Amino acid sequence: MILGKYLVKLIFPHPLSFDYSYNQIPNVGVGNWRFLLAFVAYAAMSVYAIMKFKSRDVFAFCILFFFVTVSLVSNVVILIESVFGERFLYVSSLAFCLAAAILLARAFKVDYKKHFYKNFGDLLKHSTAFTAVLAVILTLYSFKTVTRAAQWKNNISLLENDIKASPNSARVHYAYGSAIVIEGALKEEDEVKKQEMLDKGIVHLQRGVEILPTYSDAFFHMGVAYKEKKDYANAIKAFERARLNKTWDDPEFYIASGIAYGSAGQPLKGIEDLNTAIKYKKDAGDEIYNNLGIYYCDAGMYTESLAALNKCIEQDPNNEKAFYNTGNTYAKMNNFTTAINFYAKAIELKPDYTDAYNNTGNSYAQMQNYPKAIEFYNKVIELSPNNTKVLFNIGITHYALKNYPKAIEFFTRVTQIEPGNANAYYNLGNTYRDIGDIANANLNFQKARQLGLNI
Repeated sequence: MILGKYLVKLIFPHPLSFDYSYNQIPNVGVGNWRFLLAFVAYAAMSVYAIMKFKSRDVFAFCILFFFVTVSLVSNVVILIESVFGERFLYVSSLAFCLAAAILLARAFKVDYKKHFYKNFGDLLKHSTAFTAVLAVILTLYSFKTVTRAAQWKNNISLLENDIKASPNSARVHYAYGSAIVIEGALKEEDEVKKQEMLDKGIVHLQRGVEILPTYSDAFFHMGVAYKEKKDYANAIKAFERARLNKTWDDPEFYIASGIAYGSAGQPLKGIEDLNTAIKYKKDAGDEIYNNLGIYYCDAGMYTESLAALNKCIEQDPNNEKAFYNTGNTYAKMNNFTTAINFYAKAIELKPDYTDAYNNTGNSYAQMQNYPKAIEFYNKVIELSPNNTKVLFNIGITHYALKNYPKAIEFFTRVTQIEPGNANAYYNLGNTYRDIGDIANANLNFQKARQLGLNI
């Protein structure tokens, strides 16, 4: 059937695609009409070539030339890494062109043996009908060549076209989905456009693995897309499917998988994958060590966390995230003074680092230096007025200072911005209760329960 498809593409090269792999050309039995038609065609050509070989018949030569050259790319003589490809006909098409030209000339009784045609005008003068038909054929093939060349403008334009020509090819869906994710979404700065690209890429990658459920590379890039969407549960599922049928030695796989595990609250698995990435990537970048430091901290392995973050800082002394995360590790160790020093360095490198200001405030609050805590929380509000996390922290701090009106003010602001924040309603209830306003206390406790808080 594939050999028959080669004949069809020589005569009628439409539609064209860079790939026809599984399952664009389905397996068929010997009773299938396409197989039988191809078998009869090749059998007839074989008989003709054998019978006419000794007489040096030009068509016999063309048939044998075609057979020899196409056999090298048809997985009959040797196995190649592709089922079918139009580009494989490049050499074989010489035989077809020669045979077609001679057949056409004979059909229109062009006597090229007796008359030497100097140019196209001379040919037109002696054989108008032949020239007209030849011009039509050349125009059609030229038009197809030009339009196809335009589709090769870039990778995305080629894949956008070929997904229509080969809708059942797992490889085309993988290539298109991967291009959208890797070449498009990961480089897109507009968050809305990025999410749209990720969703589109996932659709094609999912289609690829539906066609070929063992397609590990497609699962890998699907995992990357889900990770970028912060859908870590589905990212992990994709990465685990990618491991089933392939042993990976690509550090980028382990980096992406490690981040998905770590971000999903599985720090030990994240640590394992990132350490594997370092094993395969001798020049491991600072971001690997930064993430490794985060996950060691999440796992309660503070010494290892500080060691990893220190390596990150050694590689990039201006990495504000590494200083911030080092501060977080010291804060987890209840060493708030040192934590504040590292947050200060992070802020020095990035003056609008709201998380660093917030955690500085948290550290002062843990040290019961509430005025200083509020000072740093207010710096966040100056940069991000609707930051509900910090507004909530200010409310908690005022509550600790027994400044109940201020606590109510900030908890209320949180509920106005985030009506679904159950903890804000709960703390409003506590504050109202402490000032003796039982009615408002019960009202807010009820709202917290409605939002799913078990109190």
